[in-house]
Amino acid sequence: MSRFFSDVADGFHLREYSVRETVDLLSTHGCRILGVALRQRRLWSAHRTLMFERMWSLLPKPLRRRRTCGLGNPLFVAEAH
Repeated sequence: MSRFFSDVADGFHLREYSVRETVDLLSTHGCRILGVALRQRRLWSAHRTLMFERMWSLLPKPLRRRRTCGLGNPLFVAEAH
């Protein structure tokens, strides 16, 4: 979450994980990602969310910080294999 407000993780945030890193981490440990819920309360596929994150990262930093679109606090829906 702090990545949207500063360039360095601060407070209790020692490490910020992107959606890509979280999907990779869950997949590596045997979970199948069913979807990712962002602020819109709609369940998106992991593939669609990763594409959105990639496009969003191309925006200028001040605009990204104003419009997080829920990427700062996604909810992952996954099941173990």
